[in-house]
Amino acid sequence: DNQIILKDGANVTSDGLTYLYLTKPYNDKRAVNNLKAKTEIWNKSALPFDEGSTSEATLNINNLVDIQKNAQLKGADSIYIEGDMPIHDISSVYDYVSTYGDVASSDKVSDTTTSFYTKVNVDGELLTGINNVEEIEITLNRDIILGPTSAKIGSIVTTENLGENLIKELEKLEELKAQYSSNEILKEAYQKDIDRVKADLGKLGLLDENGNVVKKEKDVLLNVDFITFDDIYANRGDIIIEADDLTGSGTISAQTNAEIIIENNSDMFLRLNDVKIAGSGNGIIFYNSNAIKTKQDIEEMNTKIKTTNFDNENIISQQEKVTPLINITSTYENEEGRTTNVELNGNIENINGLIKVDALGTIYTRGNILGETIDIKTQADIVQTYTEGFRHIGGTPETQWAGIIDSGTSDSSSDNEPTITNTSSIIGNNVFISGRYLNINGLVQAGIADYNLVIDDDNLSLKIGSIQDAKNDYLTKLEAHDPSATKLYQLDDKYGSAIAFYNVETDQIELSHINVSGGHLELYGEIINTSLTGAGELRVLDGYTKLNIENNSNYDLVVNSINIGNKIEGV
Repeated sequence: DNQIILKDGANVTSDGLTYLYLTKPYNDKRAVNNLKAKTEIWNKSALPFDEGSTSEATLNINNLVDIQKNAQLKGADSIYIEGDMPIHDISSVYDYVSTYGDVASSDKVSDTTTSFYTKVNVDGELLTGINNVEEIEITLNRDIILGPTSAKIGSIVTTENLGENLIKELEKLEELKAQYSSNEILKEAYQKDIDRVKADLGKLGLLDENGNVVKKEKDVLLNVDFITFDDIYANRGDIIIEADDLTGSGTISAQTNAEIIIENNSDMFLRLNDVKIAGSGNGIIFYNSNAIKTKQDIEEMNTKIKTTNFDNENIISQQEKVTPLINITSTYENEEGRTTNVELNGNIENINGLIKVDALGTIYTRGNILGETIDIKTQADIVQTYTEGFRHIGGTPETQWAGIIDSGTSDSSSDNEPTITNTSSIIGNNVFISGRYLNINGLVQAGIADYNLVIDDDNLSLKIGSIQDAKNDYLTKLEAHDPSATKLYQLDDKYGSAIAFYNVETDQIELSHINVSGGHLELYGEIINTSLTGAGELRVLDGYTKLNIENNSNYDLVVNSINIGNKIEGV
């Protein structure tokens, strides 16, 4: 017998894949059973023995995985519990020899029997996807709040000078250009990035009239604090069980959702490295290759034990498709209209789901962004620096073409439609995208077409909740002398694209500063479009925009600075 038993109180946790294999091959290695039975009879008597005697070889293999009450088997990725008939060589031979008379018989093949049975019993907990949700909030007073299931993620705060950072980036790009001077494609790509960095330096007054960097004393007004996080991962997996019977009264749970939520409400610039939703599964329980969702599903597939003690509420498997989500937001804006930037220095990956980045400041991306749907939006600039390989604007083609690929046909008129109707978009004031190959399979827009704000009720909805929630929060922080106390609470996004706040001190609505300076789109690379649905669009808007503000509430509206025309033609 082969047994794996997790006794009462045992806790086994894996950060990756988990395998419980019973006589199952692993890494091409599998158990081998050699069994031979032989019976020899030598008859020298006048009364011979019964020649009907026999030899019999029997191989019985019984496998048991038993997760007992109060025991836990937990994994971040998929869990495999499987048994398999091992390689076996079984034989039975009967030899009979008589030396009295002329009777002689030898090497007769006799009986052989084999049996194989695997049982999995779960009275405790069998859980996968234990790191399926990572939530990070940086509050206005710079506190880091992690979600209830989030792992501790390392971070560091540094004070940096924006001018010095741009000069360092310029020097690095010039080195790369010189290093690859014989490669015309790379040389031109790095020159495009050099031009963009010099333009930013010029805005800060750090270039002379000849385009050379001005060496001068560090401007402390350009000092900002960055908060940088270590790599962030969320996982979800499947539970795969191969057995003759699955029994028990415990919990079998494959977490169906996977999310990474990062919200920066502080005055610090946000810098992220790798942010990935990984895992080999989708939150499904498989029993003998069939997806199960109820105890009835289990009992129907059991071979011997047709009644189990499971409760349906303790069998948690994906009932319908749940789209994994990476959502990164940066919401800070002070009364002068200063916002914070977002730097995505690593790879952002959510192959089967949505990647959403929404900021008020500039968004820089230096790694790859790979998702089924991508939604990046800011009222400032978007910069995607050069990378070898592909930049997919509207998500990865393999997920969008999954239905067609699985059907084995490229006929777009067939019943096998693409996985999604692409709604991916990259929208900013000025947009710079560089890469060896640019797959424009979604919308790229430079310039904000219009700003809308329609407030049609007195019962205002705020991002924090209600007006009373805002007042309670404000008073609590004031009494605690909390430096994050602010009189401005942002209105819910449902009112429109223009940002507005409720002022708890004046009981008024305040419109955020609006400064339109877009209308510039710059692409470098070979352009392709893999969209099957016709998605793929470049929009460049001029420097004029429409502003529509409707205040139908009883709250006064305070308007700050508005600039909706800078005479820039869309280019």
